[in-house]
Amino acid sequence: MFAVPGMARGMAPVSPAAIQKLLASQHLAGATWSLVDGDDVQTGAAGVRDMARGTAMRAGDRVHIGSITKTLVALGLLRLASEGRVDLDAPVSMVIPELRFRNPWEKADPVRIRHLLDHNSGLEDARLWQMFSTRVSPDDPLLAAFTRDPSVLEIRTRPGERTSYSNMGYALAGLVIERVTGARYERWLDAHLLGPLGMADSSFAFVSQVGPGRDPRLAWGHHDDLTPVAAMPIALRPAGQFTTTARDMAILAGFLMSDGRVGGAPFVRADLLRAMGRPAGTAAARAELDAGYALGLARRDRHGAAGLCHGGNIVGYRAMLCLYPEQRKAFFVSVNTDSESADYARIDAMLAEALHLRPAAPFVPATASRDHSPWLGRYVPAPSRFAIQSYPDLLTGGFSLASRSGGLALTPFMGNAIGLDPAGGHLLRADGRVAPSHVLLRDADGTPMLSDGMRSFRLIDTAELTLLWLVLGLGAAGLLYFLVVAPILEWRHGRAVIGPGTGGVLGLVGAALVFQRQSFASLGDASFANLALAVATILLPLAMAWQTIAAIAARHVHWRPTLAASVAVLALCATLAAHGLMPLILWR
Repeated sequence: MFAVPGMARGMAPVSPAAIQKLLASQHLAGATWSLVDGDDVQTGAAGVRDMARGTAMRAGDRVHIGSITKTLVALGLLRLASEGRVDLDAPVSMVIPELRFRNPWEKADPVRIRHLLDHNSGLEDARLWQMFSTRVSPDDPLLAAFTRDPSVLEIRTRPGERTSYSNMGYALAGLVIERVTGARYERWLDAHLLGPLGMADSSFAFVSQVGPGRDPRLAWGHHDDLTPVAAMPIALRPAGQFTTTARDMAILAGFLMSDGRVGGAPFVRADLLRAMGRPAGTAAARAELDAGYALGLARRDRHGAAGLCHGGNIVGYRAMLCLYPEQRKAFFVSVNTDSESADYARIDAMLAEALHLRPAAPFVPATASRDHSPWLGRYVPAPSRFAIQSYPDLLTGGFSLASRSGGLALTPFMGNAIGLDPAGGHLLRADGRVAPSHVLLRDADGTPMLSDGMRSFRLIDTAELTLLWLVLGLGAAGLLYFLVVAPILEWRHGRAVIGPGTGGVLGLVGAALVFQRQSFASLGDASFANLALAVATILLPLAMAWQTIAAIAARHVHWRPTLAASVAVLALCATLAAHGLMPLILWR
């Protein structure tokens, strides 16, 4: 195993019973973890590895770690850069010439390899079919994830300017490794990264609990209801396909906090290792915000200390890796349950506490605060992480920023307000953080913005937001009118109960009910449920247009409310179409 020499032992043992109690309180199956303090490594496990059989989790069980895979893929490219085989600042198109980015800034700012590793290429995160599909094979060529639909290569913000998490970016990073080495990225990284590091129990290859080559050491993943679920392949596999053990992750942590040598020989340049998790070049970084993402790690300010971390989430698992290089301490944990309601941070906090991390110096708010009044108001993501999420993000994905005594208050659409103290210039520090966590900026056109280093938000005009909510409210009322009121009125006047408008809404309701019954694994496929939803969302505006014409032509006793309802629904359909949600085609 790779070890960091010369550090005293100073961590407390973690009680499996305490972890077990915490897992039970959060309705989680099991967990395996490791702690690193210099040369000292502690591994452990608690809970259940397979709820169907009730077998106990063991410290040596293999687990999936989801997006922490990105840290290792980045490290592989840093290894190639250290050998002089990759220039991190080279345009991606030089290595993969058949890719055609839709980049309005191409001439001055092409997408570079470094942008892929820093999540600031301008690409969106992923499409549903790239992450949830029963038609994906672990042997599919990586390029296929980008040639099926050229629109996935649309660049939404100037490359290098804003951080926006992208699984597509790391799939392209894996493809860069393949083009440079001439081998599948899995095989090359297994042999030339994991092998030298001594991570013998880890692999980039697809590993599952079922099927050919199943691994009996792999703990089962679990859904929210603790139903076991087997691992499934994804099209963007370099972004989240990796199997490992707690001890191997301790080896990785030790190397990431080292000088980059293995067996006394240079392996990864020390300056590249030190640049991991230390963003540079983005608008937020230029404004002196240290928080952000770089080369496979993010700065995470929690538990009274700032570390370099990466979380992971994949079907059946949640994981976290955190490093504290100045203290030569680290922890890793993988929980074999993918829950939307569990508080995983409580497990992280227990492991961080066991490391006896030195607390950061107390934060002292800036005595002189700048005028923040131009930045007060409602903010929305800019850009949205997923293109399909852009409309919901406009309505509920942001927050409001208001003044409070001594600073600002950030209030999410749903959630409690977070205090922001002035930290000098336009830097701000959120309650409970030890360092500046946000920064106020302006876009190229002067629009006020706010960034936390990982995401950017723009100030939205109140009138624009009010109009969006008005269209949504009136459209929803129109749908309800055709579903409930219109049939009653038609029946009372002796006419057909199901008119065009009612028929269109009933078709949408039926498709939604069918959609609810399909497996999440087929969300990105052209399944019967997804086809029904697509057809229903094509027919709905046509039905409303027909209903509009019919209402004007007939001028029956209730033609005015019918006309108003159909126009309201058409306005909502137009808004949804402008945001790519009408028709709703989930397999593109």
